[in-house]
Amino acid sequence: MIKKIILSALVATTLFTTQANANNLHEYDLVSNQAGLGIYKKDNDYGLGLGEIYVQRINMKHVDVKLMNGNKSGEYFGKALLSSYWNILSGGINALSVSNGAFFESLSGSTTKLSFPLKANGTVLTTGASNGYQNDRKMVAFKDKCASGYKCALVMNYSDSRFNSNSYQNVIVGLDAYAEGKSGWASIGRTFIGVDHSNSSNPIMYIVHGTQARQSEMRSIMNDLGIYDDAMVMLDGSGSSQLAFGNTKVYGSKGTGPDYRKIPQIIVVTKK
Repeated sequence: MIKKIILSALVATTLFTTQANANNLHEYDLVSNQAGLGIYKKDNDYGLGLGEIYVQRINMKHVDVKLMNGNKSGEYFGKALLSSYWNILSGGINALSVSNGAFFESLSGSTTKLSFPLKANGTVLTTGASNGYQNDRKMVAFKDKCASGYKCALVMNYSDSRFNSNSYQNVIVGLDAYAEGKSGWASIGRTFIGVDHSNSSNPIMYIVHGTQARQSEMRSIMNDLGIYDDAMVMLDGSGSSQLAFGNTKVYGSKGTGPDYRKIPQIIVVTKK
C-alpha cells in the first residue's frame, strides 16, 4: 500500500512538472491559483532585465473571458481606474482578474475613442477611430464552442469579414508583435495575448504583462511559453498595461515609473 501511494505521488508530480516545463512556467512563482486560471510571476530576466512579468494561464473549460468597457456614448468610451473596475466586478460577476485591453486615442479627458474595432456579445461597439496599422492588425476572436465543447480564443490576422462573422461574438483587435511605432526599444508596460494551440481541442489562452519590457523581450517571453508569432497579439501598453487580481494591482511603466491612468476597455476572467 505504501509503495502504491508513493508511486501515485510520483506520477502526479511528473505530470505536473511535465505540464509546467512544457510552458516554462517552472521558472515562475504561482501567485494565484483558481480552477481554470493560474497567475504566475517572475522578474524580467530578458534583455535589459527590468521590471516583472505576470502570466495569466487561462483554461476556458473552467473559466469564462469577457470583453467589457466603460459607459459608451456614440464612439466615445468612458474611462475608469483599474481599481474601480476591480472593486465593482470582483463583487458583481465573480471576476478572478481584470486586465487592460484595447488601444485608445486620448489619455486626457474622461472619455476616448478606441483605435481599432471591438465587438462584444455579438454587437459591434466600434469600427475604430484610427486609419493606421492596416497591415499590422491582428485579432483575438472568441468562439462559443470549439472542439473541446467549450469557448476558446483564436488569434488571426484582421479582416472585416472575420471581424463581422457570426462565428465570433466577441473580438478585440490589437497589433502584430512586430508592429513599429510603439516604442519597441523602450522598457515600458506591455500587454500581449497569446494562444497555445498545441492541444487543438482545448487551446490555452495567455495574457502576459511586462511592467517594464521591450517589444522584443515580450516576443521572447511568449516564445518561451510556446506561443509563436502567428498566435500572439500586442494590446495597449505603457501605463495602460494593468492587471488586478485578489489584493494585487499591477501597473505598467510609462518610462518614468508606474502609471495609474484610467482605461476605457478591459478583459475580465470570471468564474463560470
